Amino acid sequence: MLYIITNFILDTNLLFFLGLMSLVILLIIFFTKKIYSFLNVYSYSSIQKIHSENLIPREGGLCIFLSICFFWYANYDILNPEFNLIISYIIFFSVPILIVGVIEDLYQNVSPLIRLIFIFISAFLFLSFQEYGYPIIELPLFMFINDYDFLLFILFALSIATLCNGMNIIDGTNGLAAINAIASLASISFLGLVSGDHQISLLAIFFASFLFVFLLFNYPFGKIFLGDFGAYFYGWVISILVILLFSRNPNLLSWCAILIIFYPAFEVIFSYLRKILNGKNPMKPDGMHFHLKLYFLINKSINRKKVANCLVLPFMTFFWLFPTMGIPWVYTNLTLILFFIFLLMFVYIIIYIYLPKNT
Repeated sequence: MLYIITNFILDTNLLFFLGLMSLVILLIIFFTKKIYSFLNVYSYSSIQKIHSENLIPREGGLCIFLSICFFWYANYDILNPEFNLIISYIIFFSVPILIVGVIEDLYQNVSPLIRLIFIFISAFLFLSFQEYGYPIIELPLFMFINDYDFLLFILFALSIATLCNGMNIIDGTNGLAAINAIASLASISFLGLVSGDHQISLLAIFFASFLFVFLLFNYPFGKIFLGDFGAYFYGWVISILVILLFSRNPNLLSWCAILIIFYPAFEVIFSYLRKILNGKNPMKPDGMHFHLKLYFLINKSINRKKVANCLVLPFMTFFWLFPTMGIPWVYTNLTLILFFIFLLMFVYIIIYIYLPKNT
């Protein structure tokens, strides 16, 4: 696999496009005020905002997306046909997400419901036109779903929307969403490798490489953010690769998918239920997410906002790294996979309960 990766990097000049993305990010950082003034963009304001600086660009995701598009255009003729097909699914069917995400990043005037509708449009397009089928659902009492494509269609559309929104929720502190995406892509790459699906494995590494470069500017200093589009886009990428990985390789236990996407997906489900139980609108954002409660606790202890922001990432290591470290040991054992999933849920809920409310 190392030989395949090395040849891929050299044959496609991937390092050149990563360097080009770095240059674009630097230009955006240095000229943010002028760009935003020209576009009549104001500083970002949100109940979940914990950064004290104004006018930090939120176009990191757009820089990554455009770099990927230029790379694909320049190398289309030399890439593997399967690689081209899958990346075309990811790029073209993400256009609705691109439209709504970029507008929200610039003007913050798109309602959560409209954003959710556009994510569903992308999901419906992908699920309607992709040719690999669906993963097998291994839930006792729900195995009948596998006999009805319509039910599978709805289930996976909901799963895509859940992960996209989960990535957006955890994109609240420097590096958290990006490193979680890298960890998920590493898990996908490993499972692709052991199942002989080298194209999925290579695609996961490919998309992760752009995030590694982005992190140089995002963590620890937060000079640029993924933004809504970037968070949605990587939730989208991971969703598509997970669906294709398990549909193309039915020998893999599909419960592994839960471990791959656990943290952002569980954040959405837990937050949704929490808001309903508290009599709040589940569609409206609040400042009570796990990473935000942790941030306020750290900041209360050290009274240094920037440092507290950066410390959230290492303090959350158990949730974003544990599944990736565990998958190589448990991916063939359903009992251990289920144990890991329930352990993650238990630890998350217990810590969340004992974290003090934001003050």
